[in-house]
Amino acid sequence: MTEEEYLCFIQPYEDALKNIRVRVDVLNNDYRRKNQNYPIHHIQHRIKQKESIENKLGKNGFEASADLARNYLTDIAGIRVICYFVRDIYDTVCLFKKQSDIVIIKESDYIANPKPNGY
Repeated sequence: MTEEEYLCFIQPYEDALKNIRVRVDVLNNDYRRKNQNYPIHHIQHRIKQKESIENKLGKNGFEASADLARNYLTDIAGIRVICYFVRDIYDTVCLFKKQSDIVIIKESDYIANPKPNGY
């Protein structure tokens, strides 16, 4: 994958991250108006680097291409919402689930079911 192909490939992921970041800020502000506190401490996000995408595709037996990355990788973009308290996490998840234009494809609860590695 050339640098130019990578930059074109990640553009929709960057746009989606910007969009979801705004949505999270709006939900946080709405929550504040209703409950007089902010549940969200801060937000982290990232786009997988070109080399990381290529390495992961290679590790899984695929050539490094934008089409294969789009079809087989599910972690090209990521967002992490950090809350002050555990109950705020569940409240924030509930707020997301109430959004009619957001579809949750996969959900993992690592509070109730921690990973063996502790992450």
